[in-house]
Amino acid sequence: MKPDAPAGAASTAVADPKPIVSLTDVEVHYALGGSSVGRLLGRSRGVVKALDGVSLDVAPGEIVGLVGESGSGKSTLGRAVLGMAPVTHGTVTYRDSVISGLGDEAFRPYRRKIQMIFQDPAAALNPTMTIGEGIEDALKIHRIPEAERPRRVADALERVGLAPAGRFIPKYPGELSGGQKQRAVVARSICLGPEMLIADEPISMLDMSVRAKMLDLMEGLRRDLGIAFLYITHDLASARFFCDRIAIMYLGRIVEIGPAEEVFEQRQHPYTQALLRAIPDISHRKDTVTELPRGEIPDAARPPLGCSFHPRCPKAFAACGWEGRDLRTLLEERWTGLGLDVYRRESALVKGLDAVRTTVSKDGAVSVIPSSDPKELARIVEEMRAAKPDEPFFSALRGMRVEHGGLRLDLAPFRQPLLTPQAGRVGRVACHLYPSDGVGAPGAGIRESGAAAAD
Repeated sequence: MKPDAPAGAASTAVADPKPIVSLTDVEVHYALGGSSVGRLLGRSRGVVKALDGVSLDVAPGEIVGLVGESGSGKSTLGRAVLGMAPVTHGTVTYRDSVISGLGDEAFRPYRRKIQMIFQDPAAALNPTMTIGEGIEDALKIHRIPEAERPRRVADALERVGLAPAGRFIPKYPGELSGGQKQRAVVARSICLGPEMLIADEPISMLDMSVRAKMLDLMEGLRRDLGIAFLYITHDLASARFFCDRIAIMYLGRIVEIGPAEEVFEQRQHPYTQALLRAIPDISHRKDTVTELPRGEIPDAARPPLGCSFHPRCPKAFAACGWEGRDLRTLLEERWTGLGLDVYRRESALVKGLDAVRTTVSKDGAVSVIPSSDPKELARIVEEMRAAKPDEPFFSALRGMRVEHGGLRLDLAPFRQPLLTPQAGRVGRVACHLYPSDGVGAPGAGIRESGAAAAD
C-alpha cells in the first residue's frame, strides 16, 4: 500500500480502513516505592498515572503526532504499544490481536511489525558493533535466515540514504555524524519490514540543518512502503507539517485530537491554545511577552481532580474540579506582592496544604486544610476573594467553616471532561467549555464524579 496524501493532509487515503494499532482506555500506573517493610507487606505510597485512560487508533499509512510537554505521557504511550511499559488497565490491539500483557517471547512476532526509532541515536547503537553488525543482529534475534541477512542490511541502508551500503556496513557508530547515526537507527527499524514505526523525538538531538532531511526520509518511508508513524514530539512546527492527525496530551490524557490543520487553525482546548501561543514569533518585537499557563505541571502521583489542566487554565470555572490544595497558587500570587514578614506569618498557617485530602461525592467536594489558626486563614481567603472575585477557584467555593483543627472548604461538584466530537469538526476535545454532540449548552460533554477520596 502506498498512500498518496501529502504530509499534513487532513486525512490519508488508505486501502485498508482497519487500524494497525488500537488503544482502548489504556492506563499505565507505576507504584511509588515506600519503606522496605512496607514493600514486604505489599503497601504502596501511591501510584504515578503515566497514562490515565487513553484511546487512540493508527490507520495504515497514517502519521499520528503526540504533542505535549515533558511528563505528559507521550513516550509512555509509545512504549505501551511496544510492550515496554506494562499496561495496568485497558487493551492495546494490533489488527485483531490483543498484544498488551504478552510476555517477551509471545510479543516477539509483533515487534517485527511495530518498531521504534529512539531519540538518541548514539545511545541506540552499540558502539562495539559495526553498522552492518548492528542491523544484522536485529535480523538474527528475529530468526531471519542467515543467507537473507546481507541483502536486507544493504537494502535498508540504501533505503535510508546511506549509500553505497558497502561504504557504511563496516563503519562503527563513532565514525558517523549525528544524522548518519539516526539514519542507521531507521535502517535497523525497517529491515524487518514493519507496518508501523514509533518515532520518539527522532529529530530533537539532530542539528537543525539535518532535521528537515530526516522528516523527508520518514515521509518517503510512508509514501513508498506504506509505513504508519506514531510521531512523538514537543516540536509543534514539525508536527504540523509532518502529521496527518495530532493528539495533544496533558498529564497522561489526550485533551484534543484532530487533523493537523484543524488542531492548529481551530484549536479549542485551552491547553492547546497555550501551547501554540508559546511558539516564538520572530515577526513580533523582542519585548513581546508570551502568554503562558500559570503555575507548574502538577505531580502525576497526585494529579488534579476533574480536568487536570484546570489549576493553570484561564478559562476554568466551577465544574472543573477544584480542591483545597488549589489555594497554593492563589496564596503564592498574593505573597509575591507582600513583604517578607507577611509571607512568613501567613505561610506558617498552611504548612500542610500540599497534603490536603479531598473527599468527593455527587453533592460536591470537601477539603479540610490543617491550620494553626483556621479563623485567620478564612479571613485571608475572604480577602483574596474580595480582591479577585473573578478568580475561577472562587466560583467553586460554596462555603467555609472551622472544623477539626482546620478550615473546611465546601466546593462545587466537579465533572470529568470526555473526548467528544464537535459540530463542524472532525476532531474531538475534552473540555467543559464545549458540548458533547455539537448542540446544547457548554458542559454537556461531561460526567458527574463518583464518590471517592482523592489522595
